[in-house]
Amino acid sequence: MGQTNMSDERKAEVAQPIFDSTVELFMRYMDQYLDLRPKAMQEVQLRTHLGVEILERLGQLDFIVRRVRQIGPQYLGDGTTRDLELEVRTLTEMFYYIAARIQTVLSNKHLPELHTFSCPSVTLVRNKLIEHPEKGDSGVVMQSFGWGEELGPVIKAGRRPDQTDRFPDRGLFINAEDFRVRLEAVLTRALKASK
Repeated sequence: MGQTNMSDERKAEVAQPIFDSTVELFMRYMDQYLDLRPKAMQEVQLRTHLGVEILERLGQLDFIVRRVRQIGPQYLGDGTTRDLELEVRTLTEMFYYIAARIQTVLSNKHLPELHTFSCPSVTLVRNKLIEHPEKGDSGVVMQSFGWGEELGPVIKAGRRPDQTDRFPDRGLFINAEDFRVRLEAVLTRALKASK
């Protein structure tokens, strides 16, 4: 197996956190909306716990995207092993589960002004391609996986000819960016609403 050498520019790109600005906005949101003063555990409000969970989940999403970008050249090169393939698939699917958890927490209205957040691209991949492909209108059950150079990992990349347009996955990197942009827009509106 060959080792893929990464340029300094590529290393910098891979190391670049994707959700840094999102975390910063969310921390500003927490400062404005949540009571973060030290208290006994039983006195901490539910929304404070949920806010802390969101921060942790954003860190997880960031880790996943950076890790997948880091191992991408090896995955695409001649260094692919079964373990590496399993790692990329597992991280990719975990991204969608964690992103779905963030959407669920925000939609339950415990965190003021954030319940309108949604990211259809993430929801469709998680619901129609990973969690419930055998149900209803999906039917895309063939286990396949691909990688687009700029897209990153793609769930259910190989399909029957009659399913090519049914819930296509735009790729992890595109969907992660869509998630970030949409969440930052909702956070920005929430911060303006609190003034």
